[in-house]
Amino acid sequence: MARCVDGMNFALRCIAGVLMIVATVAISYQIIIRFVLTTFEIRVSAPWTEEIARYCFIWSAFLGAATLCRTNGLISVDFLTVVLPPKLSRLLQIVVTLTCIGFFLVLAWVGWEWTAMSFFEASPVLRLPMAYVYGAMPVGGAIAALNLVMLLTEQLRQARPEPRRLDTIPAE
Repeated sequence: MARCVDGMNFALRCIAGVLMIVATVAISYQIIIRFVLTTFEIRVSAPWTEEIARYCFIWSAFLGAATLCRTNGLISVDFLTVVLPPKLSRLLQIVVTLTCIGFFLVLAWVGWEWTAMSFFEASPVLRLPMAYVYGAMPVGGAIAALNLVMLLTEQLRQARPEPRRLDTIPAE
């Protein structure tokens, strides 16, 4: 199961990367139109670039955050887990992981409701159903919860070592 989830996460990271490239190209195109072409008195409009970039950023953020949950890679304050004794630290990590699973399941649920309500709402320029945009919430939330369940099982079995912290890496 872990190998399947890791393969899915690799594919999702690739998709998030492609979405970031698309957003970068759209923004670059908009910059060229606004600042380069106007110096040559060429007036072109491309309002779709802002929507494309925004929607790609939204999807890449939700997919990227969801895949980072698999390796406990999201930004966190780990002061307590460092100063507590190992058994209490491990218990705290499990409680935090369970809390995060609950949060992402709520996010998926609320996102699903927003997605369902937004099928008849269209984006201003592209006229794209907003459900495609809001769909990032339930998809990202569900994938994050799945990844956290996988992380939790590994925490319970201690199969995956803790990520190395910068202050414990020996200087070379």
